Amino acid sequence: MHEDGDGPLSVADAGGGANSILAPKKKPWFATFGWANPCTTTGDLIVVDDVRYQFKVTPLSVRTLAFDARRWRGTTGIGSTKGTPQAQLASDEVRGKILGPAEGFKVTVTCGEASQSEDQLLQLLTVLKAGARGAEVTDYLIDYTAGGKDYTLKVNWQLVACGTATSPNMCQP
Repeated sequence: MHEDGDGPLSVADAGGGANSILAPKKKPWFATFGWANPCTTTGDLIVVDDVRYQFKVTPLSVRTLAFDARRWRGTTGIGSTKGTPQAQLASDEVRGKILGPAEGFKVTVTCGEASQSEDQLLQLLTVLKAGARGAEVTDYLIDYTAGGKDYTLKVNWQLVACGTATSPNMCQP
């Protein structure tokens, strides 16, 4: 297991952090987090095998999607937002294409190329379905293969879909 910057896969997490989204009145609801911009530090082809989440508050469901974002209205990609990526695309708030589940996603862009592009951004999106209790990810592990070897990247980033059981300090209006 390695931290970001210490192995072939990087997600540009800058050492960790946290994002939260306040709950709407209607539940259950979806929260989408564009938390990771995957790139290869070595130039090796990387294949994502699995994304495993560690929870303080377990969501009703979780899925991770690969997303190819395009510049639109001065911004590129999905940050943290209520709703699904499909809803964001339908609302014309973002431009891009959902490439499918993260499992099996091939990362070919180098970290140097990724940092230079302002018009395109590859993202791994976390989509949480939350009820009244909310959902809280404390960190997550990305299992992947590079250069014929298996690795796990630990990402220290907290994702909170606010609710009655989530950390109060993360859910102030």
